[in-house]
Amino acid sequence: MKTRSIRKLLLASSLVAVLGLCTPSTRAQDPSQSTNSKQETSGKRDVNAAIPAPDPRVDASVAAPASPDEPIPSSTPAQYAPLLGSDRLFQMGSGPRLQLLYGTSFSGTYDTNLGSSASGGALAAWIPMIGVIGNTPRPHYMVQYSATVTDLKNSNNGIQAYHQATIFAGGEFNRGFGWDMSASGHYGLDQLRLLGGLSFGNIQDVVVASGNNSSFVLNNQPVSYVDDSIGFHWRPSATKTFNISFAHTFYFVNNASLGHFNLVALHLSYQQDLSRKWSVGAYETTGHNLDKSSCTYANTGGSLVLRPTERLTISGGAGPTFGSAGCSPQLGYNASGSLVYQIGARSEFYTTFTHQLYAAVLLPEGQTQDNITVGGVRGITPHSRLRLDGGFMNLTQSASNPLGNGHGLFAGPTAEWNMTPSVMLSASYHYYYQTFGISPAAATQNRSQVMVSLDWQPQPRGLTK
Repeated sequence: MKTRSIRKLLLASSLVAVLGLCTPSTRAQDPSQSTNSKQETSGKRDVNAAIPAPDPRVDASVAAPASPDEPIPSSTPAQYAPLLGSDRLFQMGSGPRLQLLYGTSFSGTYDTNLGSSASGGALAAWIPMIGVIGNTPRPHYMVQYSATVTDLKNSNNGIQAYHQATIFAGGEFNRGFGWDMSASGHYGLDQLRLLGGLSFGNIQDVVVASGNNSSFVLNNQPVSYVDDSIGFHWRPSATKTFNISFAHTFYFVNNASLGHFNLVALHLSYQQDLSRKWSVGAYETTGHNLDKSSCTYANTGGSLVLRPTERLTISGGAGPTFGSAGCSPQLGYNASGSLVYQIGARSEFYTTFTHQLYAAVLLPEGQTQDNITVGGVRGITPHSRLRLDGGFMNLTQSASNPLGNGHGLFAGPTAEWNMTPSVMLSASYHYYYQTFGISPAAATQNRSQVMVSLDWQPQPRGLTK
């Protein structure tokens, strides 16, 4: 009996001990806390992904945390760079440590308005491309070169080439503080640009057509164009972003009537994420026109980013423009905006607009530019898609020199079929219209262009779409 009592006492003591050990675990697994945790981890994806910031060099793709002062894990969540001669994007910092880019394209084009003779004709073009992508522990970079080579028989120019080169780089000094830089250069007969198709840029991971480079063509005028910038960004928390960047633009046309354009600028901006659905900010840009030593101007304003849904992002900014006495009399305001709608994994829609002083397009005096682009892409099958882009640009020199006023537009579809992972067949039709008063771009030009291209390029790891 005594032994049985001892066993009962030991069993009761063990049960009490087990219950005592289990009590903290039972509290940690409170049903209400478990439900909240599940909602945080299995909710919708980050609605801030792929949003265009007021400064297009900056990615604000980190969602606002519970605490506004919570430190962020990285100063550069995502940066993208376009591949030359295509509407493909590469996500910087992804892929292996070193990748070699290479490929070539062969195209046949019929253009109704080729060269200075304003006559139609067919051209064959060869477009080789080479480059390198590097991902080191800190910085990452992409260097590319491409040339469009053809024989301009109808204008007696013989074999000509239009050269393009780009450099993108970025990295982090430490958590919250990073840098990025970009540079691009173009040289050759401006006519050849269109033989490589439309020019593209990007708003985060969405590819958009470049209205500047697609609306006006200077026929067989030799053109040199350099655009470079370097910037630094500081993110003291996941909701605050400070940016500073320095930019330089040089545009030269080998023609006394059109001259050249040389501009330097300093850009400052701040963005505050108020919630997952909207952000506000402020910016200031100070520019100096090196061709007009007495001209220094400033753009200031506020910005707003709205994210009504995880697929739709709307951003814009506007403010006054000031300048010294030597600047254009068309000082007034600056404005820009964009709308990006992610229809699906392989389909998207975009529209953008800008109003700015001193546009690096044609005008030796700069003056103002209004630019609107709209377009999108639709995946038809897993191996084919249809792209449609269009744009309009208006240039204003001044009331005293209306010859410098002009406008241009472009529009048209492109159909693509991936025959293999490395080979693509595409066909496009584009319509161009431009009118301008200063020779040699004077008079009105209508042109239609039909192009068929066969592209071979092994796809680098890190392409987003």
